[in-house]
Amino acid sequence: MYFLFQPWTIDHRLWTFFTTFKIRDGSCKTKLHKYRSPTMKKLFFLLFMGFHIGAIAQQNTTRMNVSTNGVKAKNVLGGELESCCFEPMTGYFRDGYCRTDMMDRGVHTVCAIMTQEFLDYTKSKGNDLSTPWPQFRFPGLKPGDKWCLCASRWLEAHHAGFAPKVDLKATHEKTLSIVDLEILRLYVVEEK
Repeated sequence: MYFLFQPWTIDHRLWTFFTTFKIRDGSCKTKLHKYRSPTMKKLFFLLFMGFHIGAIAQQNTTRMNVSTNGVKAKNVLGGELESCCFEPMTGYFRDGYCRTDMMDRGVHTVCAIMTQEFLDYTKSKGNDLSTPWPQFRFPGLKPGDKWCLCASRWLEAHHAGFAPKVDLKATHEKTLSIVDLEILRLYVVEEK
């Protein structure tokens, strides 16, 4: 994979850039002065590590749709993960699938069919899914829309009695780390 910036290429020139300041001496002439205080060394180290960790995370992140050995993502039933919805475009990656990766803190893996009760409930909890947010490519949901929900939010709604129906074939297997399959089966969508 090609990176625009590779942190391991940081060399002496970058160190000099971060540690070189212009100061004025008594004659009011500008000269360069190398100032390597412990604070600047710590700052440089933190910047270097931040870039390095970011690059490693980017390099090692897989979207869990295809693993490194080419195996497709699985659903909670053990089969191949199916699409949830393309209209509106759903998923953490806005690709129509309830895929996830290590950057998806909310674990958006439950393919659910929205109900007005659930939309009202989640809005009362501070997560308004019915209002459009175009800057985040979020169209706003209405009853009947399918959407990849956070597994923990779905479980919270289950405990409150407002959980929407789910499409198990389009629900990622990572959901099982948060919600038991037996609970999900209570809300399965009837196949037509």
